Order: sequence, then C-alpha cells, then structure tokens
Amino acid sequence: SPAAALNLSSPSLGQRVGQGTSVAFNARGDGIVDGVTFQIPGPALSLPAPVFSGGNTARLTASVDVAASIGVRPIFAQRADGTSALTGGLIITGQPPTLSSIQPATGLNSGGSRVTIIGANFNSGTEVSLAGVPLIDVTVLNSTTLLGTTAPNKIGPLTLLAVNPDGTSGALASAFV
Repeated sequence: SPAAALNLSSPSLGQRVGQGTSVAFNARGDGIVDGVTFQIPGPALSLPAPVFSGGNTARLTASVDVAASIGVRPIFAQRADGTSALTGGLIITGQPPTLSSIQPATGLNSGGSRVTIIGANFNSGTEVSLAGVPLIDVTVLNSTTLLGTTAPNKIGPLTLLAVNPDGTSGALASAFV
C-alpha cells in the first residue's frame, strides 16, 4: 500500500525558512521509517539525508540559497511502494525587514505627520504601523526607505512595525512619540 500521509508536527502549518538560511525540523507521519527519502522541489534548495529517530519521525535540514524564490513548497516522502506529499510543508521567506529610524520621531497623537522610515529589506507591499495602527499612504521608495503618514494614535512611546508581504517582520521599540 502507498505511504501514509506525511504530517509535520512542529509547526503544524509548515516550516518557515528565510532565503540564505537553513532550518532543521521534524517530519512526522505514519510510515516514516529508516529508508524513506525526502524531497523538496525547486532550484536553490538542498535537503541532506534525514536522521530517523523512531516514532514515525525524521529530522530534516533544509538549506535555502539566497537566490531561491519566495513561496510555498511541498515536501515529498518516498519509499519503494509509494510517495506521500505534504502541501505547504516548507515556506520560503525573504530576509525580514529591519528598522533603523523614523524621521521625524515625534508628532501629534491626532496623526497627519509625514514620516520617513529608514531600514533594510523593504519590499513592494510592506505594511507599516505604529503601536498596531497602520500608517496611511505608505510608499516604498526602495529597499531601505519608506514614506508614510501617521494616523491618530495613543500618547506615549510607540513601537514601529514593518511587515513584508511574505509575513516576515521587524520592529523598533519606542520609535515614535
């Protein structure tokens, strides 16, 4: 009979890994025993031989080149009598945004301040917020500079958060008062 479904146990919704990095994780499922091979399709990815630990579990280490395309990849488990796939088993993300500064760093809590945000790894569609309140009219000038307008917010030091379309994020505590 074919291999039983492969199910990741941690995390249950796929393993995230950034471009240019590696991640080790457990692949779990019925029939995952010594001799099963694993494959993650796509260029710029490598997956050395798994380490089996019993209990239908194999330890995998996925290495993702910086040139790998961002997106979701399936993980295939193969044995002589069949193949099993876990759709969305690996999620390749870009490098997370980093935040260096916001200028001006002060403004009215009623909003309306036009700000420039300096950092790295910004992408088209990067969303920015202060204390959870999204900035208005955000423009990504390039990978290191964003423009936006503050919305009404609470008084006090506010944390600046940038979230790229792939879900990676970066924060700068007490960035705006």
